[in-house]
Amino acid sequence: MTGLILAAGSGSRLSESFGKDSCKPLVEIAGKPLIEYSLENLFSAGVDRIYIVVGKQRERIENKIGAEYKGIPIFYAVQKKPVGLINAMASALGEIDDDTVLQLSDEIFVDSISADLKSVFAESGADFLCGVTAESDEEKIKCNYSVEINSDGELISCKEKPSEVSNSFKGTGFCVFSRKCIAKLRKEYDEEKNAPCDLCDFINLLIGKGYRGIITEIAKKEFNINTARDAALAKTQMI
Repeated sequence: MTGLILAAGSGSRLSESFGKDSCKPLVEIAGKPLIEYSLENLFSAGVDRIYIVVGKQRERIENKIGAEYKGIPIFYAVQKKPVGLINAMASALGEIDDDTVLQLSDEIFVDSISADLKSVFAESGADFLCGVTAESDEEKIKCNYSVEINSDGELISCKEKPSEVSNSFKGTGFCVFSRKCIAKLRKEYDEEKNAPCDLCDFINLLIGKGYRGIITEIAKKEFNINTARDAALAKTQMI
């Protein structure tokens, strides 16, 4: 199983608090770089190797993280232009032919089940899995993505930044895709049109093609670090 961390974002909204030259994945939250939380999750999930997609801050991230994490080899892929999450994934697809755990570099999970992720995915028999958290505040779901499931707990659709929500599940960027889902993305992704563009586009494409997806509550709480306020809130609640 391969881990894939997307860390090419500029983090411009964090610059007010951390300086215009700050590197978002290396911003410290509760005493360690933000990207280290992602590395910890992938280590717990039992991946065999990790790819990190980087952008303009490539050298700073490579110099900080290096070529391995707790014995797991790390490789780097470059997203040439910041044009979306799926484009970032596509930057590494030429090297990946394996079940893949996707992890965004700006998410922190509290009480994560990542250590059980491999067995949960295998036992489900699903083609892909979306990690969710239970969220009572609808506005927080509207800032991420919502999921719709049928009576068997299978995904029937998801929506990026929905205007309305019908359940308390907040979608996260911590997902698992089988080898054949990764192969499908490699085949379907149109770089010129940048389609599919976001995570929900890809998930809905898979559902439309008959791939079976499920959701799993990946953690008790998730912090998505996009602004200085997000960073401050995470620090306050985690220390």
